[in-house]
Amino acid sequence: PSAGPKGGEVIYAGPSSGLTEVETSLTGRALREEASIHPKTDRKKGFTTSKYISIRNARANNLKNIDVDFSKSALTVVTGVSGSGKSSLVHDILEAEAKRRFLETLSMYERQGTHEGPEAPMESVSGLGVSVSVTPGRRLYSRRSTVGTATEIWHHLAILLASVGERTCLKCGAKMERGDEWTCPNCGSTAPIAKPRHFSSSTYSAACPKCHGVGTIQVPAPEKLIVNPEKPLCGAMYSPGFFPKGYLCKPYNGGYYEVRALGERYGFDPATTPWNEMTTEAQKAFLFGDPEPLTVTFESLRRPPTTRRLVFRGFYGWVGDWDVGGTYTKTSPCDQCKGTGFRPEYLAVTLGEYNIHQLSEMPLSRLEEVMKDVSTPELQAHQAGSSLHTILKRLRFLREVGLGYLHLNRISGTLSAGEAQRVRLASLLGSGLTSLTVLIDEPTRGMHPSEVEALVTALLELRNEGNTVIVVEHDPIVIQAADQLVDMGPGAGVAGGGIVAAGTLEQVAERETLTAKWLRGERKIEVLRKRREPKAWLSIKGARANNLRNETIRIPKGVLVGLCGVSGSGKSTLMIDTVGRLLAPKKITTSVAREPIEPGEHDSIEGAPQRAILLDQVQSGIRSPGDFLDLFKPLLRIYAESDDAKALGLDEKELGRQCTVCGGNGFIRTD
Repeated sequence: PSAGPKGGEVIYAGPSSGLTEVETSLTGRALREEASIHPKTDRKKGFTTSKYISIRNARANNLKNIDVDFSKSALTVVTGVSGSGKSSLVHDILEAEAKRRFLETLSMYERQGTHEGPEAPMESVSGLGVSVSVTPGRRLYSRRSTVGTATEIWHHLAILLASVGERTCLKCGAKMERGDEWTCPNCGSTAPIAKPRHFSSSTYSAACPKCHGVGTIQVPAPEKLIVNPEKPLCGAMYSPGFFPKGYLCKPYNGGYYEVRALGERYGFDPATTPWNEMTTEAQKAFLFGDPEPLTVTFESLRRPPTTRRLVFRGFYGWVGDWDVGGTYTKTSPCDQCKGTGFRPEYLAVTLGEYNIHQLSEMPLSRLEEVMKDVSTPELQAHQAGSSLHTILKRLRFLREVGLGYLHLNRISGTLSAGEAQRVRLASLLGSGLTSLTVLIDEPTRGMHPSEVEALVTALLELRNEGNTVIVVEHDPIVIQAADQLVDMGPGAGVAGGGIVAAGTLEQVAERETLTAKWLRGERKIEVLRKRREPKAWLSIKGARANNLRNETIRIPKGVLVGLCGVSGSGKSTLMIDTVGRLLAPKKITTSVAREPIEPGEHDSIEGAPQRAILLDQVQSGIRSPGDFLDLFKPLLRIYAESDDAKALGLDEKELGRQCTVCGGNGFIRTD
């Protein structure tokens, strides 16, 4: 009945119900004890959740020790003039506290790779609960981060394809039958049924082996590298960063000695022989490599010289697939997968006669129609029906807020700030999550007025699902839809940081604040009647990037010009991706570009100004206003010329030295 020497006997054999009656059976005793356990029905009374999210003594940035209560399960709009403290309250208090609480749930090992930042400057926050922040965030360019992954529509499509998709036989083209595996009734061939993960090009077993699921390859473009062919190699190359010129042309770098060894073999000196005087064989060897191993002697400042035999990989062998932005290459569809990124066996599975690549490339408005066509009572009753419901719900929202022109393969890094925020908001709809605190910062940015109503409907839908929605916003339509208003002010900066009004729309409108005057209609936009006449014209001929239709567009110069239109009409494609990249190209300081730098396709631009500045919604590179506007050098000069600085013998260099303890940050981090 026991173990070891006390075991080895059969003490019972029969139905499981009889085992509980065997007194000598330890298993029977355990079953009897488990049957006697019942859940408690008399739950303790008196536990109630808070009706408010309460903040006490908030003092981030210009906030002046304010107290505020946000009603739960309500839509609250925080408004006020720019700089009044709206984002400080929502972002630097609520979001920072929510992030801190989340990080505290992680182990020390998991937290060591995160940047926690300081605690939110306030006395207390209560009733916050699980929170999610919907902000544009940083626009990191990654070819694997797309609208499909951001909205999770791609994942739900994968579930549908794996569960109810149909498959075509790759051998004879007949429609296959689903069972434990795919079977062709025509030729008898079989194939395993794919899992949902196989409909993601990020899965190794599903990705095209040549392009690794990206769908494109980088084709060498030597004309982008050799920009001064009349100069020697080290002066002929375009080099925005350390590579290639620093690595290949400066001693004590490995590439320097490899290029010199290549030059000895092909009869050229990298420092003196002009590129256009090198032999064709030498040029090809430098660009694309030499299969015959070289004998290379490497020198170092710390170690004695070493000699090795190695194969020279060539410039484009070093670059490989790093150059996603096209600094030295051109992007071309992969010839093996035809730009799909998938292996043929996974493209053979279709939903509504479309495979995963075709579904991902069609506009979201068209994808919504396809999903409605495949929606049948049988599919809705299927276990994958919830995925179909989620897809339709998110596609409807994206179409109503003016993003029906996007497709699931659209790279997230190419979206504007407003587009990115609406895409992230779509990922919450249909998720079934409740009791969340949803923090949203100006969701109407970049939206056409005709699309704001749909956004309001989505916000109210989130609220009706039991979530608390807190929005920083100026738009009057969103303000009028709010259950609660918090009006910050009265001014900006040191003149703001307080709550000048709070309550319902009617209550706030009765107050004598700037927002209340707009709500009552006492303040209106004054239209400037006297307008300037154009001095000249900027002509963009044949612009045809994305959805631009190869037209000639004339923009007046010397006046204020507004470029408007519904979302997706081509505004950003024209002004940022075409004109901006050509007239105000980004300064590349890395060896290769991490995002596209080529201007949108066009014929020509005439009448370009001598100087152009591109101001978009990207915050990268802005540490502080003084640093970005280059104000610190003039200030240092003024301080250095003061009597006190001269008396102490301090010049600009001395005054500009950073603190040796914190490195100029103004704070130190402690573990």
